[in-house]
Amino acid sequence: MEKTYLELLVENDAEARKDFEPNAKDLLTANFVEYDDHIGGHDAHPDELEDQHEFQKLQGSHQAASLMPEAPKSTHTTTTAVQYDKHVQIHVMSIDSRFRTDQGDNPSNFLFKLLTPIKNVISIRLSSLEIPNTWYTFSKIRGNISMVVTVYPPPSCHHYLTAAISNRVLITEGNYAVNNYLPNDILIELYKQLNDSFSGYSFSVLFSTITGKITISCFTNTSPPSGGYTYLNQASAATESSINFSINFADGIFSTRDNNWGLGFNLGFRSQQVGYITDGDPVSSITGDAVVDVIDANYVFLSLNPDWKVVEHNQPDRAQTAAFAKIIVDVPKNDIVYDTGSNTVTKQYFMRQPTNITAFNISIVDEYEQFVQLQGGNVSMSLEVTEVLHSSLYESMRT
Repeated sequence: MEKTYLELLVENDAEARKDFEPNAKDLLTANFVEYDDHIGGHDAHPDELEDQHEFQKLQGSHQAASLMPEAPKSTHTTTTAVQYDKHVQIHVMSIDSRFRTDQGDNPSNFLFKLLTPIKNVISIRLSSLEIPNTWYTFSKIRGNISMVVTVYPPPSCHHYLTAAISNRVLITEGNYAVNNYLPNDILIELYKQLNDSFSGYSFSVLFSTITGKITISCFTNTSPPSGGYTYLNQASAATESSINFSINFADGIFSTRDNNWGLGFNLGFRSQQVGYITDGDPVSSITGDAVVDVIDANYVFLSLNPDWKVVEHNQPDRAQTAAFAKIIVDVPKNDIVYDTGSNTVTKQYFMRQPTNITAFNISIVDEYEQFVQLQGGNVSMSLEVTEVLHSSLYESMRT
């Protein structure tokens, strides 16, 4: 069968393409290399760039008037957001109550005048504080060292009712521990003062290490051992007869409080009067409602100026105490409380506008806004006072 014209054309075309196996890309590359090899620098096109790689680098926008350098990042992290090296100056003030202006009896409440006033102050920060934990947990000014005890003797053979005997019992001011059998044991002190106040009777003071509560009992003193009863050898129902008695703990200056109203509250009692005959419930033994507390509050408040209110403290009677800082007391008695600002309690005050400072009215109070008595100890602290220097910043903070 004879092939058509088109079939013959296809066969001839296929044979002709065998000599052109490289594709179009290879041909273009080969021609480009051959062009580079044969054309020298003097034969280059007049519009050709000498450094094509430099031309391809990013040179910025031609529409920009000038290329501005990147702004440096601020290293200041305070809420004022100002440049401290130019706009403000920080004065570090070291204050020691030994060098206070008014040499009063209490170094926890004093005036400290500056030799040179600091003008245009915008913030105050407490950077360090040292307070000796020497104030007494039990003291007259705290109203928790006294109670009135009444003993009701049993009827005698001559009288139906012998007159009751009442005495005011005082413990020594100071700091105590619980159940350590040392002279500072609150149980030993209470035992001693009760029995010294009622020589004809014998009181026992027992402590439960399981419940942490105290039990006070009253007995006759008719069969004491040789040398008398002691704290380690107390009277009991096995050797003596029980005697009814009552205690009025509402004997301190803060007896109207709901909490911390006197000695009884520290001993674990929540009723200010217990065991009264008129109540129809005479007792010869009473046990506390809560554990014995000789530690006191674990914080105090520092004030530098009545108007610098950072911490607000609500009292049970709906009164409110405002102070500059809350100081956490986390050391035993007679140790130093070091506050270096490492905790999360805020200790910085920002002025509403630049203010001149000439003195600090420093005071340290408890949770009831009563001055703590350091018993001869002294307070020291460091304050960072920030002064504004830049006039525009000063004007912006005034408005």
